[in-house]
Amino acid sequence: MVIIGAGMAFGFSAVTLPALKGDETIETPTEYEKAWIASVINLTAPLGCIICGWIMDKCGRKPALVCSQVPMIIGWLYTWRATAPKDIILGRTIAGIGCGMATSAPRPYITEITLPNMRATVGVLITLGISLGLTIEAALGSVLKWRILSLIGGIYSLIFLVANIFLPETPYYVLMTSTMAKARITLQKFRGPNYNINKEMESLLYFRDMNQIRRLTTKELFRSLFKPAACKPFWIVFPYIIFAQFSGITILFFYTIEILKECRSSVDPHAGNIALGATRSIISILTSIILFKIKRRPLAILSALGVAVTCILLSIYLLYSTKESVVPQLALIIYVAFGTIGYYSLPILIAFELIPLQFRGLLGGIMIAVTNLIMFVCIQSFPFMKRALTLPYTILLFGIFSILGAVFISIVLPETRHLTLYQIEQFYKKPLPTALAPSSAILTSSEYGIFQTIINVFAKLKRNKTIKDLPNITLQRHFKDSVPNVTKVPTNGPRINEQE
Repeated sequence: MVIIGAGMAFGFSAVTLPALKGDETIETPTEYEKAWIASVINLTAPLGCIICGWIMDKCGRKPALVCSQVPMIIGWLYTWRATAPKDIILGRTIAGIGCGMATSAPRPYITEITLPNMRATVGVLITLGISLGLTIEAALGSVLKWRILSLIGGIYSLIFLVANIFLPETPYYVLMTSTMAKARITLQKFRGPNYNINKEMESLLYFRDMNQIRRLTTKELFRSLFKPAACKPFWIVFPYIIFAQFSGITILFFYTIEILKECRSSVDPHAGNIALGATRSIISILTSIILFKIKRRPLAILSALGVAVTCILLSIYLLYSTKESVVPQLALIIYVAFGTIGYYSLPILIAFELIPLQFRGLLGGIMIAVTNLIMFVCIQSFPFMKRALTLPYTILLFGIFSILGAVFISIVLPETRHLTLYQIEQFYKKPLPTALAPSSAILTSSEYGIFQTIINVFAKLKRNKTIKDLPNITLQRHFKDSVPNVTKVPTNGPRINEQE
């Protein structure tokens, strides 16, 4: 529900910018001011992400959720009382800090309270929350004035500031900062009174002992950001985020009505905006279901290729068609559908799966901060890019970036479906797997022997160990299920049931 509030803030500019032209209670904004009204929220969101990350690691996930609503309330109410475009910009600046916090805090919270086979499905609910917020703002904006929208946003944030106070802390954080007994009580709250949590508690304790999990000092926290376990996930997800944003997936949220008008769509822009928001919400729900059956990487590749083809075809249509029709609206619906199943849903979900527990809050906050900075650059530059290239060629450029994104995903992006957080964390602490095989490799039984020989030789030279001593993550990602003994955890710890 916190995410819905952030989605409403993101969607505010799409319905407000056209309404400001005829509003006698405020000065008409210039093109320069319009660009800032749309984009400033993404400029200040990184500050909120980093603040929230520090709060999550030092105080807990729950306090971060509570604190995220304070700047949201202040920003909404200041916008409500605006008398000039600069006041809206300032209000959006403050709300942006809250949006950064509101989009950062729920992700590690959800990652740490869900079972491995439910992690992707529940994680996509965050995307669904933003989609619902955008859709709600589009629907309300078609019938209400922008000041009323601001007031509604402030009241909504106030309600959930109070509601978040009653949430429990995550068992992972409690285990890191308190006793095993308290962690057990917390875990039981999430699993239900009749659920047997003994096996899961064994896995949690083993995870803590093997990784020496404890609360880090501020100095240790920042030093840990330069370790391989932190750097590798960051540099895997960071390019994915760049390709997603430069494919225009966020730009459409902030300039929906203006883009629909310039595309010569015969559908009413406000109705078209609502349709796009509804499409985003429906596809988010479907994505959460699909992720039960389909791996992350194929879905990410499908998303990138779908966005690329749609952008290229739409740009060609706009270049050679001069009449109004429903085609642009349908093309944008298809574009949103493909973008939602991958570009919009997966980058941050995968990031929080890959980032280790001890600095998940801070590094996750930095990751979302970087995402918002890239979004700011895209949103701020879009009006000028559109003026220089025209809209058809700008959309064509989106398609080219999406093709590059598909190539990157197919080569680099790892698969994390059904893996426990412990397994993922162990993988990125070891330099061997990524040096020997790409994340996309699936070896046949004949190739297995060659790869096994390489690992054994390397292990004997460097660690004086055998293949059986290496974490199972080094094998599970690269070999078919038919290969024996590739899903066992290290022999000195309890067996982890990945399907739990």
